[in-house]
Amino acid sequence: MEIAFVYTGEKRFEKIGKENHRHLFQTLSEFTSFKIIDKCKENRNNDEFELSGPNQVWDFYKAIDDVKEDIIIRIRTDIWFTPSSVPHI
Repeated sequence: MEIAFVYTGEKRFEKIGKENHRHLFQTLSEFTSFKIIDKCKENRNNDEFELSGPNQVWDFYKAIDDVKEDIIIRIRTDIWFTPSSVPHI
């Protein structure tokens, strides 16, 4: 079984966010293989919808066309994991 983490949305706090996610990915790599796919947008100037929620769902829907893995986990660059949360994830 293969896992794909798909980054969607704007690239907000990208450098610090992805650095924080590295601990999760290193821990996960001890148990299974996975891919990281970046489908983030530079900006939201050409979005299909006016509201943020529908655009985030649409971004993810479009991104999964390129994913062949069994499990797809949507992630954003502005999500933060505390060290104590990683073992539970």
